[in-house]
Amino acid sequence: SHIRFTEWAKIPALKDEIHMYEVVSHAGGTFAPTKVACIALNTHGLNDAEVKYEIAKTEAETGLPTDDVVRHGAGKLLSAIDGLKT
Repeated sequence: SHIRFTEWAKIPALKDEIHMYEVVSHAGGTFAPTKVACIALNTHGLNDAEVKYEIAKTEAETGLPTDDVVRHGAGKLLSAIDGLKT
């Protein structure tokens, strides 16, 4: 719900955060439009069942491939990025 050690810094809804990253990376038209391709979660402190739930919930909410690369490696997310190459 908030950034670690900064209880006042609330984490926004994922769709809002994704939109922010895409707008900022576009830099007001300076750079080509960019789309977020996948999401890497930090699931430190969660058990396996909780990790599976959070990954599934995030994928359902955003429609984007999601994983914890520390726990599961980066293959799933790299495949999503690789699929964007033209």
